[in-house]
Amino acid sequence: MGNSLKLKQMHLTVFLAAALCLTSCEIYRNNALKLAHGGGLVMVNDMHHAWAWEDVLHKKTGYTAQQVKVVEGAGLTRIYIYSVKLGESKKALAQRINEVATIDPEIFGPTVVIIEE
Repeated sequence: MGNSLKLKQMHLTVFLAAALCLTSCEIYRNNALKLAHGGGLVMVNDMHHAWAWEDVLHKKTGYTAQQVKVVEGAGLTRIYIYSVKLGESKKALAQRINEVATIDPEIFGPTVVIIEE
């Protein structure tokens, strides 16, 4: 009976140590990202967010890079709308982009839409 209790305590200790390690790793990763973004570094995940936007805007909706430009940045993707297809408005496209960014932030990340006149 005593060995069973010691074994359970050991498992609990190992589990808590692993949970603490994972939590501290996540905190370290978040702090490292903040520091890198604060220094203006564009990280790989920033590029993935921009590529996701390019895939949606250029490949799936057919906008050219001259019409809608996607610029990856440090922790933020900027989307510049220069022109839209006939019968659409820049404001409506910007609203749709913001809705998509809100619905799926893991894929698209923080996004700012800028309408160019």
